[in-house]
Amino acid sequence: MRVFLAMMLTMISMVSASAAEWPSADTYRPFLSSCKGHEDYMGGDENWCKQAIAVWDKDYKKAIKGDYQGQRNVSFCLSNGCVAFYHGFIKQNKVLGCAWRMVILKSGHLDADETDTGNFKLYCGPNFLDDAGRIAAEAQASAMLKMLGK
Repeated sequence: MRVFLAMMLTMISMVSASAAEWPSADTYRPFLSSCKGHEDYMGGDENWCKQAIAVWDKDYKKAIKGDYQGQRNVSFCLSNGCVAFYHGFIKQNKVLGCAWRMVILKSGHLDADETDTGNFKLYCGPNFLDDAGRIAAEAQASAMLKMLGK
């Protein structure tokens, strides 16, 4: 009977984990899917704005499907607002950026290397996140790993 109950609880937790949905990619942009009215934000270049949306959306969709490079790109952008490519086009979320770093390391990607451990130390370290931030990131990473089926 105990074995049966344990199996049922495991199945219920698996169903509830897979039922969770990822936020949409536009959740992380300062404005939604349109560049109209935000041309000044992108230096007056609406085409650049549209390209940035397309690249972010592609990376995000890949990340939530378990793609290693997509996860790296999303983590980087969330950690620093993606100032290098998007000029701050993505809302900075240091905790979630760190959570993605944890997902990358705990997923067992064969491509993971010392740059991933270095980025983990940087973006999850005490100079970037406090203890409470790291605790929150660990909880988020745990939920994300379940959503990814890991």
